[in-house]
Amino acid sequence: MFVRFQPLEQLFDVKFEQNIRDQCIPIFIDTLMTKVHNSKKNKGIYNLMSVVTIKSEEDFLELAKSVLLDGCSDIESVVFDGWPSVELYIQGPRYDQSLPISAMEGYVGFQQELYRLYGDLIHSTSSLQKLRYKDKEDLELVFKIEKGSSDTKADAAGMLNHFLEKLDVVLVGMDSMEKILLILGLAGCISGTWIFTQFIKGRTDNAQIKENHDTIRASISANENSTKEALAALKYVYASHPKTGAMHEKVSEYSDQAYRNVLKKVPDADFVRAGHSEFRGNEITEFSRRTRSPSNAPVSREAEFYIDGVERSSDNMYYLIKTTRVEDEQSVSMKAFADVIGDDLFDLLKALGDGNSVKLAYQASIKGDSEYNAQFSYLINDDEENVG
Repeated sequence: MFVRFQPLEQLFDVKFEQNIRDQCIPIFIDTLMTKVHNSKKNKGIYNLMSVVTIKSEEDFLELAKSVLLDGCSDIESVVFDGWPSVELYIQGPRYDQSLPISAMEGYVGFQQELYRLYGDLIHSTSSLQKLRYKDKEDLELVFKIEKGSSDTKADAAGMLNHFLEKLDVVLVGMDSMEKILLILGLAGCISGTWIFTQFIKGRTDNAQIKENHDTIRASISANENSTKEALAALKYVYASHPKTGAMHEKVSEYSDQAYRNVLKKVPDADFVRAGHSEFRGNEITEFSRRTRSPSNAPVSREAEFYIDGVERSSDNMYYLIKTTRVEDEQSVSMKAFADVIGDDLFDLLKALGDGNSVKLAYQASIKGDSEYNAQFSYLINDDEENVG
């Protein structure tokens, strides 16, 4: 295997003192070779295993069954081609071959929620201001109205592929099963195949999981011609899977809110079909009034860390700082936007080279005992700690 190394100055667009360069280079080589070793040992999504193309709902069902029932995670990548689509059907006197402006506002709200999901996953902020025009263009859905009806449909394959192209920073630290579950969740939730009024929080032991899987497998086998029923059963396997966590739940919360944004704008409709879910009369109002889980707004934190690695994103917008927290030896990966990290980058690289710990201020979202979406704020030096 041949590896070509760039000078550190070229890699980070900065100049280093000779002693820092001498210390950092061996560590970068060790880090790279560890990644090569792990890529051979862990047969995850991005290793040399199978490439799966999803062209239909039946393809998605087969992938979901192999992952959720058979525990398969040896998948190099997933590509969507012709599936999924976002389908919305609204029935009522005002929606007969027409779409009122109020309903159109719901579609805009649907799109904006997907923008927020993308921003939260990729940039750790749901602010639409952080999205670039090109991202919005690639994520935009184009709804077509079926002739003579109020049935609307948008191809979501391109949008999903754009999500997957940018997920590298989100997948850092996840094992292969957690990664493929996140991809399943994105496809299932955005398409409306799976709509969760409340994500299942409970976890069951291995024996109970196996029993549930056996029951669902038998149920699916007995209804081989019903893709919809099979996927409905697998929704609960997905939500209660021991490898689903805060990031997977976040996908379901944003996608559910997207569908709620539509329903709240059509309160006078008699019937709404959103993906696989159907709502009638008061059910429309009930679903639209549901609120997402308690806010997972980032909280500010300070802690002592060892720096395990620093990587720059391909678009040069941020650095990924890999750390180990001193107090509990927990691995924490945090993003540092280029316009935020500033001169702290030099001190972080020095700490990486000499193996010393540094105190960092950062923000992170908290879910139960889990900490995720960590974002670097600044490095705390001795002078700052002594002030006040």
